[in-house]
Amino acid sequence: MRIFEKGLNWNFESFCFIPTISALKLNTEDPYYTNISNLEDIEKTKIKGLTQLNHYSGSLEEKLFYDKGNKFWNEDHVTLNKRLANYLKTLVGYLNYIVTSPLENATFNFGSNNPTISDLNNSIKVKIRKLINYDLDILEGGNLWINKQNKIGYIHDKNNPMNGYSQLYELEVNQDCVDTTLLTIKTGGKFLIGDELNGKKALVRFNDSTRMIIQAGGKVVVESESSVHINSGGIVTIERDGMLQAGLESKVIVKKGGILRIMGLGVLYLTDNAEVIVEDGGILMMEPGAIFRPQDGRQDIDGKCRIRISKGAKLIYKGAWKHEGNGYIQFDKDHILITHQTFGIRGIEKGIRFMRLNTGCNLKILQDVILGKGSGL
Repeated sequence: MRIFEKGLNWNFESFCFIPTISALKLNTEDPYYTNISNLEDIEKTKIKGLTQLNHYSGSLEEKLFYDKGNKFWNEDHVTLNKRLANYLKTLVGYLNYIVTSPLENATFNFGSNNPTISDLNNSIKVKIRKLINYDLDILEGGNLWINKQNKIGYIHDKNNPMNGYSQLYELEVNQDCVDTTLLTIKTGGKFLIGDELNGKKALVRFNDSTRMIIQAGGKVVVESESSVHINSGGIVTIERDGMLQAGLESKVIVKKGGILRIMGLGVLYLTDNAEVIVEDGGILMMEPGAIFRPQDGRQDIDGKCRIRISKGAKLIYKGAWKHEGNGYIQFDKDHILITHQTFGIRGIEKGIRFMRLNTGCNLKILQDVILGKGSGL
């Protein structure tokens, strides 16, 4: 079997396989494609305008057959046979890895590798679907990584390849067929999104009917320039002594219909220009005693870490949170503020900003207000 392939990285969830050369729509009147061997040079085929496809893959099926007494080495339409089936297996015959629940005292890395021609020929291919649609508990010693520079799948398996994915890795958390999908980070469990040290970025989307609960001792870390999107119907809850941490230039974005809820003594920890953005229709719920820790560099000057309550976004204030850093919360024009008791924020020290009203913003508070320390507005 002579396989030719160029410019193809088989990192697709699915693709269409058409077992006939006519799928290339070759610009030729020869029904038997006598010059089939020329197709090995994919670039030359494209330059000559023989096909409009940017990429293709194929094999030269050297099977002699006769038609009306004439000898040919190729068929106008391919017959499905064992050899062709073996070739198809080299394209789609991946080992599919999933992380099983509970994840305890083990590390699973979502990533991808680009199989070489040798890998294809020897069926050495590993694939991980960019999807979690089942309940998953991360327990003591369990680490779930997204696009970390390490082996993919369970990293202790020496046979697994290294992560070769250099683009933004996108993971979807979706509802299963019947019920809500629940991702729970329990005591000693850790969920790491992106890889700051190696410049690898990741995006995790929590979609409709999905939940992430960060329990006491559990930790979620969004590393440099990576992000979490809480989409419509998705809810992320930080419980007492749980932590959601976002690092350099990373973002947690609450989309329309999404909810981020911080319980009492739950910690939202932002560093180095990280921000939480609540977009139009998104909801941030702050329970009494929630901890907002925006620590951006030196703590004796104003920082840039922030929570942004955008136009049409809703902050449901159920009680005073603890403000533990030089970052701030920003209210944009036409935001929605719902207070269940006296609205109070206390900064870390006099002269350090802890709240900002954006251009044209009017902060409407129908109950008592307590602002202490910091530079206030």
